[in-house]
Amino acid sequence: MDLRLPPTPAPELPELTERERLGDSYAVLSLDPHRQVVSLFRPALDRLGAVTNASLADRGPGPVKLGGLVVTRQHPMTAKGTVFLALEDETGMVNVTLWPDVWARLRGVVRRHALLYVDGVLQREANVVNVVAREVRPLPELAESVGGPAGPGATDREAGRLSGWSKGARL
Repeated sequence: MDLRLPPTPAPELPELTERERLGDSYAVLSLDPHRQVVSLFRPALDRLGAVTNASLADRGPGPVKLGGLVVTRQHPMTAKGTVFLALEDETGMVNVTLWPDVWARLRGVVRRHALLYVDGVLQREANVVNVVAREVRPLPELAESVGGPAGPGATDREAGRLSGWSKGARL
C-alpha cells in the first residue's frame, strides 16, 4: 500500500510589508541588518517634536523629546531606586535616567514597552549626555495618534496588532 501524497502547489500569499518584515526580524533576531526599527517612527517623532539621539551632542541643556528602543534597563541596588535606560534610535544611543519618584509613577509603562517616547531634560557634563525623564509613553500608541505606524508588525490587514512590540524585558 503506497501512502505517499502527490505534491500540492504552494498557496499564493501576499508580499510582506516593510513593517511586517522588520517586525519579524526583531521578533526572531532582536535586530535587523538593514534598518533600525525607530526609523519607521521617525516621521511621527518629527511631528511630535522629538529629536534624534545624534542631535543631542549639539544641543545645550534643557527640555528635550526623543523616541527609541530600550536596549537595557538597569535598576542597581546601590542607586537608591534610580533606574537607568539605554535608548537607541537610528542614529545612536542615549542614557535616560528615571529618578525614584518618576520610576514609581511610570514603572508600568517602562517595564511593559520596548519602544518608548521620552519627554525629559537634557543634561551635559563635559562630553557625557544624559536625559532625565519627566514623562514616558509607549511610542507605537503615541505615533499612531499623529498618523504614524501602530508598530513594526502592524499590518494593513490587522491594524493595531503589535507583534510583541509592546512587550519589554522586566526588571
